[in-house]
Amino acid sequence: MIKIENVNFSFNEKAVLTDISMSLLDASIIGLVGLNGAGKTTLLEIIAGYLKPKSGKLTFSEIGEPNELLAYLETNPFFYPNITGREYLELLTFKNKRFDIEKWNSFFQLPLLDLIETYSSGMRKKLAFMGIMALDRKYILLDEPFNTLDMESVEVLKLLLVELKKQGKIIVITSHILETLTSTCDHLYYLMNGAIVGSYSKEQFPDLAEELLTITNNKYSQLIKDSFQ
Repeated sequence: MIKIENVNFSFNEKAVLTDISMSLLDASIIGLVGLNGAGKTTLLEIIAGYLKPKSGKLTFSEIGEPNELLAYLETNPFFYPNITGREYLELLTFKNKRFDIEKWNSFFQLPLLDLIETYSSGMRKKLAFMGIMALDRKYILLDEPFNTLDMESVEVLKLLLVELKKQGKIIVITSHILETLTSTCDHLYYLMNGAIVGSYSKEQFPDLAEELLTITNNKYSQLIKDSFQ
């Protein structure tokens, strides 16, 4: 379990996260919903230990540093130049001989002998996810994992996340595509302007979808009509 208590974070004196509290339970998939700039990525980076909160605390049920307990897939993964996909995975599997590169690549069909700089953005995202799996960490943070993936890969990823949950992993996901979250997550938190403004169980997901649709319609429908007059 990860317990987040009253976390606040500011950048250049501007509040980015305000009084964030939540409990992330074992064997669960947690989704973070919100517009650009809502604070989703900042919250993931605090959980990952990349950023230190101004106040509040995080408690992990396991003993160890965050970088030893979790794996973090960034929106735009970084790769060293002039290495192939296979070389990248072999670096990560040095301490995990159980990871079968060929078996995992059967899901995504990547040209592992090619240089990574020749990969499309979707291929890079799939390679980075395979790297996350090679680390075999208890906590998995995924920032926009479905971005740039083709339709088949989206479905494969959703199936893999369900299996990871069955293994007791804690998975935290952000996405701009609500359906990808409602079809995989057990709980959703709605962030707005750096604060949690809604917490939704699976049974309440339709309420969240309706709420977001109403907000969007109220904000833009008349503006769009006026623009065509």
